[in-house]
Amino acid sequence: MPNFLQKLLISIASRNPRIKTLFWFICSCFARLRQSRYSLYDVRQAKKLIVFLLPEHPVRSGGVLSIFNLFLMTKKIVRDATVVLATFPSFLTYSKLMWFDNDEKIYRFSQIFNGHLSADDVCVHIPEYLATAFYPSLPEKSRKLLRALPNLHINILNQNILLMPEPLRLARLFSLAAQVTQTTAHDSYANQQTCDRWGMPLHHFSAILPNPLADCSLPSFEKKAARLLIVLSPDAHPAREPLQAAILRRLPGCKILTVKNMSYSAYFALISEAMFVITFGEGFDAYFTQPCFVGTVSFSVFNENFFPDPSWKALENVFASYDEAVSSIAQVMNCLLHDKQKYIDLVQKNRVMLDAIYNDDKVEANIQRFYQHDYDFIPRTAQQP
Repeated sequence: MPNFLQKLLISIASRNPRIKTLFWFICSCFARLRQSRYSLYDVRQAKKLIVFLLPEHPVRSGGVLSIFNLFLMTKKIVRDATVVLATFPSFLTYSKLMWFDNDEKIYRFSQIFNGHLSADDVCVHIPEYLATAFYPSLPEKSRKLLRALPNLHINILNQNILLMPEPLRLARLFSLAAQVTQTTAHDSYANQQTCDRWGMPLHHFSAILPNPLADCSLPSFEKKAARLLIVLSPDAHPAREPLQAAILRRLPGCKILTVKNMSYSAYFALISEAMFVITFGEGFDAYFTQPCFVGTVSFSVFNENFFPDPSWKALENVFASYDEAVSSIAQVMNCLLHDKQKYIDLVQKNRVMLDAIYNDDKVEANIQRFYQHDYDFIPRTAQQP
């Protein structure tokens, strides 16, 4: 389906649930035709197979981008395996992610697990919020196929601890695979306590999102200040309107934009041109962590579930609460707007702290150890004789 037609239909479908359902059905039919032309030779001949599952709709989110990047790094590191992307078991599917530049094929789950595998070693990565739906989504034939695999490893990509299902709701995964693990995206819950609570090995992957502007020249402080663009994450939050009103009172000439329906490269270009970025999401999410890498100050409210530790509260761009953010953010912005060196120093301070966590070499080593079954944490009950 041509991109312009798809965008038009998405716009129409967003206003009508019935049209939206029909739209995704039609898109999936086109995607299935494209997927049917993909070669499955490498998948069927592989002795070691690694599958990253994506949601059945082509969601634009940092979580999907993080999974995609883990997929790319795994392909780079685990040379003796065939590594593929597949959509969650469903009729709905898509053959490619169109909202950022890539050439990767996306298969249907049923295309891969259809009884023609030669693999002795299979690892399936499932996003945490889809983990409980995985078993019920499988027809009995697929369950028997998975149980018959010589070595099936199911890993839950725990990228948001608040979306991680309770342990009892994951019990049926153990009926499919002898080995069930979880990998984490945030340091804050990559610990023995989380491991013990879910009763499965835990390993920390971290979350690295690509920077498409890494080799590009960035707008100067003066250009940012002249435009005075403030970018907001699209997350809904009660403090959203009061915070915007507070900013507009103190910085009446500013322009406020919300990120919505744009490609990843366009989003990155936008935050590079912005003077400030504000997240209303998890707190320690891409809208907070990425702007400093393009020379922009971002603001967040401290969230103990996602920030690595309380030391981040010492930063001027991290508030203890939304009440504090509403009362203080405009003053902090105004101060930074009129002090170039202070603005640059704050960006650098954020970069230094993030570099200590999001380091490519460190993440690659973590991924290597995961596939060697050298996990960071083992449930303490499992260690007892």
